[in-house]
Amino acid sequence: MVGSVILFEMFPEADGGSQPAIALSDPLQDLLGTADALDAVLSVLDVPSLCQLACVSSQWRRLIRSAEVAWRERALEIGVDEPSEGGTWFDAVRSGWAVAIGDAFEVMDTYGIVAVARVIATVHSPPIGPLLLLHYEGWSEMWFMWVSRRHDRERIRPLTPRLPGIGSAGAYTEDEFRAKLQYARNALVAGTSVWAPTRGRPRSVWPYPYTQGRAQNEPLPFQLHITQ
Repeated sequence: MVGSVILFEMFPEADGGSQPAIALSDPLQDLLGTADALDAVLSVLDVPSLCQLACVSSQWRRLIRSAEVAWRERALEIGVDEPSEGGTWFDAVRSGWAVAIGDAFEVMDTYGIVAVARVIATVHSPPIGPLLLLHYEGWSEMWFMWVSRRHDRERIRPLTPRLPGIGSAGAYTEDEFRAKLQYARNALVAGTSVWAPTRGRPRSVWPYPYTQGRAQNEPLPFQLHITQ
C-alpha cells in the first residue's frame, strides 16, 4: 500500500526550473539517450515506480520530473485532463494524487444517489491503478466502496455548496471515524482482502473494481492484493 502524499516528498521544490540535457553513463546512455526513448520507457511506469526511480540520483530525479509524456498518462489515470495554467503535467499529478485520509467528496452510490463519502485508504493496485477506499458518512460498514480514480472519475466530485446528505447515523465522531479506519486497516494489513459490492438496484452501475470490464449488472467481490 502506497501513501499518496509521501511519494512526492522525494521531489523537492528546488528541483524545478530548467532541466539539463540527458547525459547518462553507458549503458544507460545508449538505452535512454534520446527524449523519445526516455518517454517510451517511463510512460509505462506507474507513479510509485517513477518516484522510486527518482531516488537513484538527483540527475534521475530531474529526468523523471521532466518526463511530460509519462506524467500526462498518469494524470489521465486520476481524472486530470490538463495541467493548471502555467503548470506541468508533473505538477498536475502531484496535486491530484495528494488525496488525504479523511477527505470528503460527493460520490454517486450504487442507487444513483450522490452522497458524502470520506477517504479511508489510498492504494495503488498495479492491475487497475490508483484506488480509493471510501465510506459513506452516516452509513454502516456495508457502505465501504472501492473506486478507481481513472475509471470511476465521473462518479466522484469535490464538495459543492449544494452539500448532499449523509446517512441517518449522522456525521462521524472522532471515535467513529477512527473505528472505520481500524476496520479497513485490519482488512488491508493481511495482504489479501475481499470486499463485497455494495447493494444496488438491478440496473445499478457499480464502480470499476467490482466489474473490471464485465457487464455492469454483474458485480463480483473485489479481491485486493497488497505487497509491502
